[in-house]
Amino acid sequence: MKRGALAALIGAAASLAGCAPIARFEPVGAPLQDAARVVHQQQSLATGGDSVVLLVYGDNRPGWRVQSRAVEFSWLRGLKSGTVSGVLKGIAALPIVLIESIVPALDGPRDAIDVMRKRPTGGGENRVLRALEREPASAVVSLGDIVQDGRRGRLWNDWWTKHRALRERLPYLAVPGNHERLSDSTARANFDAAIERPGRTDAWRQWYAIELPDAEARLYVIDSDLLADVKHAYPDEVEHPLADQQLAWLDAELARPARFKLVALHHPLVVAGSHESDWEGEGTEDLVPARRDQLLEMCARHGVTAVLAGHEHLYQRVFVRTPHGGFWHLTSGGGGSPLHVLPHDARTRVLAQSLPAGFSLDPATLVQRRTYEYLRIVLPASARAGADGSRTAPASVSVKQVAISGAAQVFDSFVIQTPESRP
Repeated sequence: MKRGALAALIGAAASLAGCAPIARFEPVGAPLQDAARVVHQQQSLATGGDSVVLLVYGDNRPGWRVQSRAVEFSWLRGLKSGTVSGVLKGIAALPIVLIESIVPALDGPRDAIDVMRKRPTGGGENRVLRALEREPASAVVSLGDIVQDGRRGRLWNDWWTKHRALRERLPYLAVPGNHERLSDSTARANFDAAIERPGRTDAWRQWYAIELPDAEARLYVIDSDLLADVKHAYPDEVEHPLADQQLAWLDAELARPARFKLVALHHPLVVAGSHESDWEGEGTEDLVPARRDQLLEMCARHGVTAVLAGHEHLYQRVFVRTPHGGFWHLTSGGGGSPLHVLPHDARTRVLAQSLPAGFSLDPATLVQRRTYEYLRIVLPASARAGADGSRTAPASVSVKQVAISGAAQVFDSFVIQTPESRP
């Protein structure tokens, strides 16, 4: 095969071209006994137990295996840069990608077959899904990128079939990701056909809050793909008013009292290395950086307990210190997509990223891991009066990160509270 043809094949795999046809999704099989339907109709999830347990994960969609070669593919893109250094890097990366893709796992040929079949199959989705199916919990929260391309009905059918058992057992709440492509009308229709949510009469409005009354908690689902609009897929006349509406809604909702407040969105507000430019915008008049700052400031001002994000195909957690105390930022993007590479200087880059004035990241709380995983978040129930009239003091929120490497095992475990002050 000539180098140009081979490079084109690799580029096609890398850019995920040739996916299943654009088509409407029609649910297959018997009607789904979806517990989320009741939750969304009532906008409340009451369990009646001693705690509310959320299983949280993001980016489960299958992908092409060569996607995990993030550094090498960034060099390959230099072939189109027109600069001497970029072209030299691209030439140097080509044989590396070929060797790494083919030896020893034969991923390159398998990716080529997947491209022709128009169904990516790489990653660890099935392993994570099997582990989730065994977990006792109150609900599942997906942090987005459920399918490779939300416009493709066949991919939604694949997801629908795979996740049926989990969704019939537990309420399934979902955040829209960039791969859901909700700027497209077909993709919006597919998302609404597959995912239950409040306010489905407005296809553009993908944000809402769910009450968790047993824990006096609230979960806020945010459409960050609209707010960041990395690919400029939304027309300005749609993006700008909807973004303003969403931010105003969130500010008002967060002002309502709750013991625990969890904000779920796809794009991390504290990035981990692979998507550093998503909130940077283009030019001084771009509104995207200001939207990120607004989100961070709202979380600080309204006492948010934790921000839950996906998008980065790895695990990261860190405490964000603010003038009001602070909150935790948890990234759980190891739900099954090919994992991102952690750069050698990932920790330094995370701690150096731009934040609003008075904000900082606590380096002692920063943990990163490149693994397939999900989070188990336990929200303690409200204090209840005992037989003698005494009331049990509520416990703190606990988080366990369950890594899937062969068998599921807890890799990281911590309690959500403000760390002690450090000089």
